[in-house]
Amino acid sequence: MISGTIKNSVKLDMLTKKWEQKKSSGEPLSKRELNERANWTPEQRMLNNYQEELERGRESNKRAEIANKISSGQKLTPEEEKYMATYDPQGLADYKQTQNERKSYEEKLKNCKTKEDVQRLKTTTLGNHLSSLKKIVNNPNIPLSEKLKKAQQILGKTKNIQAAEEEFIEEGKYSKLPSESEQAEERAEETKAENQIANAIIEESASKDDSEDNPNANNTASEAKNELDTEHDKVKTKIDSHKDAANEIEDIYSHLKLMQQLESGENRDIETPEEKKVGKKMDFSV
Repeated sequence: MISGTIKNSVKLDMLTKKWEQKKSSGEPLSKRELNERANWTPEQRMLNNYQEELERGRESNKRAEIANKISSGQKLTPEEEKYMATYDPQGLADYKQTQNERKSYEEKLKNCKTKEDVQRLKTTTLGNHLSSLKKIVNNPNIPLSEKLKKAQQILGKTKNIQAAEEEFIEEGKYSKLPSESEQAEERAEETKAENQIANAIIEESASKDDSEDNPNANNTASEAKNELDTEHDKVKTKIDSHKDAANEIEDIYSHLKLMQQLESGENRDIETPEEKKVGKKMDFSV
């Protein structure tokens, strides 16, 4: 009896593996294989159902693990990309688009001339992502599942931007950039030197320092500084208004995820504290 059960289990295992290979390759089962499955005993069917349930669990965990890597800004391995090409080609296309955007962002970082340029680039990019996400969330024609998918994709882009900037800083490229105030001082010194040379040529007999004889040099430097201060205030205001954009994107994603969980548990009479906190309507102003 026991040997017969073991024999049946081995046979079932072989048949199941063969069926899984057929299923993954997209090839239909043969007539003989269909007949074999039709003649399975209740014990064989129970074992098969158990194996299929385990397989579905493994697939679900694998997909969730890959999705979490993407949304956290990590890069996939070649094996994971190959897996996505088979089971989620659209997800792979979205991932590659995110990676291309990261490369473009890294190139823009290389072209920054000052530390403020880096900050402007980051806040503008994150502000655009946040604005796009809010438009999606506030669109009543987009289903919650699609909103969550888009939010996860934008969260992945946000994490990639942060990772690219961290690499830029760790490589020492950011620290080598001058600030705009340092650039202004440099320009002022250059202007002063140029005026001194010009005045020396025009007024060869002058004994006073050019900076005293020609107030225009100091005026030019002062005007440049005032313009810089005004521009710096504008940049600071923009940075302050978007400095929490990454956190807000993550909050919106978490909010949508909770909403989906609550939606899947509908038809309950008792409203949980989480539901009261989330509410029935989301309104994220752009």
